Amino acid sequence: MRSLTAALLLVVFACAEPLAPLEGVDLPPASLPDQIEQGGWSVAFIHEFGEGFWEEGDHVYQLALACPEIEAAPINTPPIFFEVGPLNLPVDHVYLRVGGPADSRLGPPNVGAFNPQQTTTAVITVLGITESQAQRATESCSGTVTWDLTGSAELLPLEIFQP
Repeated sequence: MRSLTAALLLVVFACAEPLAPLEGVDLPPASLPDQIEQGGWSVAFIHEFGEGFWEEGDHVYQLALACPEIEAAPINTPPIFFEVGPLNLPVDHVYLRVGGPADSRLGPPNVGAFNPQQTTTAVITVLGITESQAQRATESCSGTVTWDLTGSAELLPLEIFQP
């Protein structure tokens, strides 16, 4: 039943009209810029799934992060779909990110399907904040990853860093 629901949602999203550009809205870039402002700090919030977590078939995940103390806009992704199958070659690591699965924490989404033995990590990275905001974020932000409409886990902060 879960695969049928995921397949139907994929059809609905694939048949939808493309969204018109938003007027007057400054959205963040989809990938890491060539240069990040000197002194910009970041913090990543993660949940490790580990090797062999995902069974073969269609899956879906959603990410959420709230950081009111640093006045960051809350993040709540729509459902993000991917496929797991034995014909997909394993890569070093797959990150389940806000824009979709990727083989790096800070690059464009580039993985639509992966091997069942793949190690995976759900991650939201907050970029371009001050060092004090990054430190406060590790203490006050709360995030979750949900998957397949049945599982949920907390996203835990890593050490702050400068990309």
